[in-house]
Amino acid sequence: MNNVSILYVEDDPFYATLTIDFLKSLGIKDITHVDNGIEGFKEIFDKKLPDLVILDYHLGRVDGMDILKKANAFNPDMNIVFLSAQKKVQVAIDSLKYGAIDYLIKDEEAFPKLKEIVTNIAKNKKGKGKFRLFKK
Repeated sequence: MNNVSILYVEDDPFYATLTIDFLKSLGIKDITHVDNGIEGFKEIFDKKLPDLVILDYHLGRVDGMDILKKANAFNPDMNIVFLSAQKKVQVAIDSLKYGAIDYLIKDEEAFPKLKEIVTNIAKNKKGKGKFRLFKK
């Protein structure tokens, strides 16, 4: 999985460290971490597009949903996953409606699910467009 590039937008330094260490344990080397929504925007719109964007929901003035909506309008084939403590069902529904490929709650199931997503993106990287968990 060392061919997968990830942008991780997370404002909690402890959880960011846990997640980055987990991703590195999968063999992923190209991980860019920013700790706020404004920097997340800059990374998506001003730099090379990553294979996967992992977003927290609460990020200060610019939240994850703002980033998702604009990123999906900019490039609908972008793979975006929420990894958040936000447990409101409507937030998860909205994230999928606006183009996220999955919504993960920060719990004991998050990392195994994230591993599955990253593995599938790595396998499908030579394919075209967005990896889909659910077929339309």
